[in-house]
Amino acid sequence: MNYVDIAIIAIIALFALVGLWKGFGKTFIKLFCFALALAATWFIASYALSSLLNMGFVRNLVAGSGKISLYSLYYNSLSEEVLNATAATKLDGAMGMFINPMIARFTALGGPDAYNITYAQFVALNLSINTLSVVLCLVLYIVVRLVVALIAWILKKIFLHGEVRAWSRFVGFLFGAVRGAAIVMVALIVSTVVFPFGFASGYAETAGSGVIGKFACEYTYKAYDALAYGGTSNTEKTEKLLTAAGIEKVTLDKIKSDAIADLEAYKTAKAQAAEYSDAGNQNLNACVENGKSAINAAENRDGVNSALETAKANIDAVLTKAQEEERDAAKDEKKTALTALRNEKLGEKDEWSSDSAYSEANFNKIKSLYGEGYMAIDKAATKEQVESIYNDYVAKIGAVLTVNQENALAAKKAESATALDAYVDNALKANEVDEETVAKIEEVRASGKQAIENATSESAVQTALDNAKAAVDKIINASKTPAEGEGEATESEV
Repeated sequence: MNYVDIAIIAIIALFALVGLWKGFGKTFIKLFCFALALAATWFIASYALSSLLNMGFVRNLVAGSGKISLYSLYYNSLSEEVLNATAATKLDGAMGMFINPMIARFTALGGPDAYNITYAQFVALNLSINTLSVVLCLVLYIVVRLVVALIAWILKKIFLHGEVRAWSRFVGFLFGAVRGAAIVMVALIVSTVVFPFGFASGYAETAGSGVIGKFACEYTYKAYDALAYGGTSNTEKTEKLLTAAGIEKVTLDKIKSDAIADLEAYKTAKAQAAEYSDAGNQNLNACVENGKSAINAAENRDGVNSALETAKANIDAVLTKAQEEERDAAKDEKKTALTALRNEKLGEKDEWSSDSAYSEANFNKIKSLYGEGYMAIDKAATKEQVESIYNDYVAKIGAVLTVNQENALAAKKAESATALDAYVDNALKANEVDEETVAKIEEVRASGKQAIENATSESAVQTALDNAKAAVDKIINASKTPAEGEGEATESEV
């Protein structure tokens, strides 16, 4: 039991004792007038709240984003847990009992996707509206209570006569306790206006952890949520309050129209920031039109955002006039360089002759690569693509072998195939292996010779030979017992 529990007990006990002293009649009239004042206050406040929010000055004071507003005050006071709240967030303590239904109700409304505000912003806005509601109710209650006090005085004059009897005191005690409990509930609701502030964190935690306080807070806030908003699944009242506060629900059509406006503004900014050729301007317009079509075809917010980002990326890819000039200059330079490389390799003749450094097949291959590269450079869309294509075809042409290189490669292949045969034969002679191991080694011999044959350079031939030798050694070592592996070595290892 904590100080909040003790305070609740003390308030209820105090009003129970007052009821015991005054008896049933006076206590009942007090309770009746109190309930009547609350009901009248709430009835009036429910209409006055929306009317006040429709007034620009009040709306800015409550829900405005400026520094002087309840919304800013609450939002800047929220904890990190609330600021990062999602649909699954469940807060602890009395603050959680009050705010968790807000989160559930905002989720039922469609959440951030439906209103373009975060859960934290909704909580801050809801707290701001609650504060206005509490202040409004307090003001109205004072006024209504003065009227009800007159009714109470009249009722006492009419109905209360004589001494207070024992049964009257007992019933008065019960009604006094009920009145005290009602006052506790009102006090708990009023106290919610300070929940987000740091100085109230101890109170919120204590109120939600006590035996009596936890029970009182839970059912008070459930009743308040049901009375004020119709419960967590009822969105009608909350939608009206959000509308009154200037927060409109975002429809898919609105999202699309905003995205299209954003796309057009993005294109306009691009066109104003740099000079484009006629073709470039046509491309910009085409990007916008294609983007609009994709945005209008989207089925949800994510689809709209994706279409918008794609359209912006396409606009970014459109070259300015200066970039087009740089690209065209790079094309001329690289086509000239590629032609020079082709002439260096083949001479200026278009037909192969027996005195060429290349075989007829490789001569024609270089001609074909040169033609492909020249056309690819001519079609490149950017300077970077020109550079990449040029480097790619330079490498491809450089990899074509001359007759002498082909002969050297053939000789290297034959030499390596012979060396592999010798290595395998020596390994089989030097080691006693079973038939299964022999079969594995022969598979390595065949695959190694095939790899040597498929190699396109002398270095690749050497790599294929080394890999085959290593595979043979691995098979032989794996076939040995641990003792043999420790005490013996293959001929290839010596």
